Amino acid sequence: MLFWSPSGSLSGFKEKFILKQVAGVPGDRITIRGEEVRINGKTVVRGFPLAKAYHREAKEFERDEIIPDGKYFLIGVHPMSNDSRYWGFLDAGSVVGFAYKLF
Repeated sequence: MLFWSPSGSLSGFKEKFILKQVAGVPGDRITIRGEEVRINGKTVVRGFPLAKAYHREAKEFERDEIIPDGKYFLIGVHPMSNDSRYWGFLDAGSVVGFAYKLF
């Protein structure tokens, strides 16, 4: 999903447009316990390598909730990705496009 990042809205992003992988959509259950992030019971990513950059401990990111309407949970493919683990859900109004794997 390609989304627009207003200046200063997301810590660490300088780019105007950002591309991340959609891990959770409205109605999905997100559970974060310890180092594991699960969507509907399936592990989608592990660890919080940027927690210190946010001046927080990994335990502070724990949650168990349903993704609300009009929101998405995004993850990056790079292990050090700055994504929804840290800044929460993306509002659907910020989406400007989609990317697809061609082969």
